[in-house]
Amino acid sequence: ILLTTLLVTGCQTSEGLIKTDRSSDAKLAVLLQQVNGLDTDPSTQGNYAKLFKMHDYCLIEFHGIHQSGEAVEYWNFKGTTLFAAYTIVKPTTSGLVTEQRKDFDSQSEAVKRNFANLKKQFSVTNLAQCR
Repeated sequence: ILLTTLLVTGCQTSEGLIKTDRSSDAKLAVLLQQVNGLDTDPSTQGNYAKLFKMHDYCLIEFHGIHQSGEAVEYWNFKGTTLFAAYTIVKPTTSGLVTEQRKDFDSQSEAVKRNFANLKKQFSVTNLAQCR
């Protein structure tokens, strides 16, 4: 499920140092910016995206709740190069909750478009730290 076809931004906030337990390397990350209330297709509720500066790359983490569950997308990149992207969906159905991971094809035109649209939500100044 690819959720980040973005149309309009909401409010934006910035924070300092945080420890992200969602990154595979669990390094100390710097939260450069958070964007809330993104307009997405398909529609999601309570969504937001965070731009993190990791040691030698950047990570965008997108959260959204839709009909079938909560989805978190991870977009790993350096400069303009997307080198890994995937989503983890937690179904909202009753019973056992099983997370499902789906890797995106970073060479796909649709994925490249969604990544470009997602990056546009963040300030040029913050994205410049991802080179």
